[in-house]
Amino acid sequence: MIDPRVHRTAPSTGGAARTCVRATARVAAGVAVALGTACALGAAPAAGRVPAQDGEPAASIELETAAPTVGDRIAFDVRVTHPAGTTIVWPDVMGRWGPFEVLAVGPRRVLDGTAVPGAMVFVEHRVITATAFTTGTLQTPPLRLTAVDVGGATRTVVAAPIDVVIRSVLDPNDTAPRGPRGPVDLPTSGRWPLILGALSVVGALITLLVWALRRLFRRHAAAAVEPVPVHDFRSPLDLANAALDDLAAADLPVRGRVIEHYTRLADTLRLFVERAYHVPALERTTPELAAAFGPPGMRDVEVEPLLAVLSDADLVKFARIIPDAATARDSLADARALLGGLWGAAERRRIAAEAAAARAALPYGVSVSPDDGRPPSDASSDAAPDAAPEDDHRPSPDDDHDSPPGRDPFPSPGDGAAA
Repeated sequence: MIDPRVHRTAPSTGGAARTCVRATARVAAGVAVALGTACALGAAPAAGRVPAQDGEPAASIELETAAPTVGDRIAFDVRVTHPAGTTIVWPDVMGRWGPFEVLAVGPRRVLDGTAVPGAMVFVEHRVITATAFTTGTLQTPPLRLTAVDVGGATRTVVAAPIDVVIRSVLDPNDTAPRGPRGPVDLPTSGRWPLILGALSVVGALITLLVWALRRLFRRHAAAAVEPVPVHDFRSPLDLANAALDDLAAADLPVRGRVIEHYTRLADTLRLFVERAYHVPALERTTPELAAAFGPPGMRDVEVEPLLAVLSDADLVKFARIIPDAATARDSLADARALLGGLWGAAERRRIAAEAAAARAALPYGVSVSPDDGRPPSDASSDAAPDAAPEDDHRPSPDDDHDSPPGRDPFPSPGDGAAA
């Protein structure tokens, strides 16, 4: 049976040509679709860099920058394929990396997993940005990574080096030498540099003036508010009693501050010793202060109660032996009782020192009475007033030598009345 469509188109040569072209186009389209499908199927494993079917970790380096030149930023894509559950430890490549200088390391990214027989493989990659300042063929160093599986076992994965061709920015055919270039003229406006310089100088002068004025005002303000020193003319005994009164008013033991109570008590006594005895008691420990007063048996009897109170305060401050509130209050009474005796002993020492200084200041050959510190002539005159002659007249340059012999030139009021 004859196909009428073929029979109708047979007599026409142009129609046959068009039919042939349409058939050829359909065949080409089918071939293109088939090739596209095959390329997609073939490119799928390459995109994931899936290693062998056993699922072992593998690494590779690929150059992402095409035709790099000197000083360009070159991107290296480092990809690692590994089974599920494996952790990749990346090395620190910042700085010098073979002939390259690493500028940055991108974040780690993990692509979707790909199923292989017996395992699920993941692709993990990072982009290393580097640069080079040498032309020619350069090779990246091997990149060693560490893979840690689920069981904790480690394995070294090495990315093989690749060659990178660094081109020069100069024309290789241009070999003619050239002379040095001159300075480049920068376009500037005529007056703006002068204006900016003048403003900078004025600003610096204003800043310096403000700083000087502030310093001057602060100095005058400090001099104006400087407190006037107040001199306390009270005796060391009065000052110590006033400090003990303040300590008693604070009533620290009742408030649970026994250590602070004994600290202030010891400081008050030590300050009194400094003022009365001129001994740096605040800077010495209790044994050092006892040695300053002399060996036992040679000290004043009033010193022993003072050392006892200071020793009790040391036990509270350093050994943390905390007494009760009643005992702490009694320590105030003990301190008040010993202050009077210490002040008396200090005054006796002061008087004896002044007497010794007075004896040392007398002329050579003049002795001093051991009783009252006066020369023996004065002492004998006071001791025997009855031995004086009846006529107690002592001649002086002002005496009237023309007066009668028995007349007293300095008559008393009673004598004048009697006359």
